[in-house]
Amino acid sequence: MRYDNVCHPFGAIPCYERLRPVYGVVIQVFPHYVDLYRPAGTGLLCSLGTGIATAEGRRGATSRSEREDHVLTPPTLLSGSIALSLDEALRRLARRDIVDGVIVIGSVTKDALTAASDYDLYVVLSSMPAPLHVGLTWIDHRLTDVVFERTPAVDRYLAQEDILPADDGQERLTRYATTGRIVVDRHGRLERVRRKAAQAGASGSTSDAGMYSVWFAVNYNLRQTERMLASDDPVYARAVDMRLLYTTAEVVTAYFVIRRLPWCGDKEAIRYLAAHDVDMLRAFEEFADAADRAGKMRAYERLAALALAPLGGVWPDGTTALEFEGAADTSAETVGRALDFWEDLLKG
Repeated sequence: MRYDNVCHPFGAIPCYERLRPVYGVVIQVFPHYVDLYRPAGTGLLCSLGTGIATAEGRRGATSRSEREDHVLTPPTLLSGSIALSLDEALRRLARRDIVDGVIVIGSVTKDALTAASDYDLYVVLSSMPAPLHVGLTWIDHRLTDVVFERTPAVDRYLAQEDILPADDGQERLTRYATTGRIVVDRHGRLERVRRKAAQAGASGSTSDAGMYSVWFAVNYNLRQTERMLASDDPVYARAVDMRLLYTTAEVVTAYFVIRRLPWCGDKEAIRYLAAHDVDMLRAFEEFADAADRAGKMRAYERLAALALAPLGGVWPDGTTALEFEGAADTSAETVGRALDFWEDLLKG
């Protein structure tokens, strides 16, 4: 995931190409802020969460006070399942023909539920009233995270030859099917996914193209953040503070992608590092505990170097590297040709 600033009709916003749920609200809030404060009457859609509405009203409202007059309040609903037990909620889902599958994931599957634990559900639907992706609700007085998927998306994974996921949606599907507890499987699809994904074995769940993209993103963001830190402009300094909030999380998840390890959540990541890579955990702790920007930056640089070690570490000064669109061929031959092409364009 590469983060830079792109020209937006109403200001520069973070550009991200592959947004994984693990990055959470910190990354997603900035573009949503811009969406909510679009000038009224532009004919653009303002959206956040499940609420979608067309901006209407006076044209040219550009001051903050005028924009706030036109902020749309997205609709929500008080949870009707807050007093239901998890078992009862699952039974009700199972009775719905539209529900093709449900996987329970997280601590409840490991008998490790605590007072602070939430519920996590993966729900496969044969049809949806809108393109649902993630929901947050309450079951049994616990916060409940719901990830949605369409049945045709499951079928596409089952039909493809490659056992490795082709995109982030398939990565989630295979991870949840192999690590979660399947509680609804109306037509046996999820069990077939589990068996197919299990064949990956030691080869992991990340394609070479996906790993290349992560390698590029971590290096790219590191170099851009270092560049900005060298400025004496206080705006640049604050921008570094902002970037460190999400680029450090990206490095931690990249550690697992590069080693073809499944991402099973923040807590499991910490437990894994404590057991298998104390140096990486200590670098993260140094970042979290650093009292100033310089200390956080040093820890971030160390995290990036450790995460990228299996792929040769961070780029040396003066490096040229290229990222490719989509699930492109990232073999050494293809990358080499692309690099030669770029260098040839600059020859005198």
